[in-house]
Amino acid sequence: METTYRINEENVIHIHGSLRDNADDPILGHGNSNRIEDIKGRRNHAVIKADEKESSICYVLQDYYQTTYKNVSNYMHKLNRLVTKKFDEVIVLGHSIAGVDLPYFKLLDEITSKKLKWRVCYFDKDEKRDMFEALKSQGISPKRIEMFHSSEFYDLASD
Repeated sequence: METTYRINEENVIHIHGSLRDNADDPILGHGNSNRIEDIKGRRNHAVIKADEKESSICYVLQDYYQTTYKNVSNYMHKLNRLVTKKFDEVIVLGHSIAGVDLPYFKLLDEITSKKLKWRVCYFDKDEKRDMFEALKSQGISPKRIEMFHSSEFYDLASD
């Protein structure tokens, strides 16, 4: 953001951390706690059945999911600095608007008093529908959502 779009770094919130900032290591992961519980259950069942192959596989999967679990509520506070800011609109570029990150979009809409227009960049028509529905699922009014194709923003012309 800072280099490509020349945005002052004070105006960028690295919600997932940054390689530049040694204080916040990058946070990547998922928020599927149900998946962790499902795998735990399968592992426990395999242990009872003495199925070493299944229990070993479940152990590795459980460890992977627990290690890569991202508790979004631990990072929501990073958006608090937006509370005192004034915005004209919300523009979403390069984000799928899905899964674990949905609560960020809901909070952003609340911080901006649920009044702003959301301009959302999409790449293909399936993505367009999914992104639109995801925002609606977070309580953002369809009347405030404007979808625009990536070709309107990025120079994607092939040479």
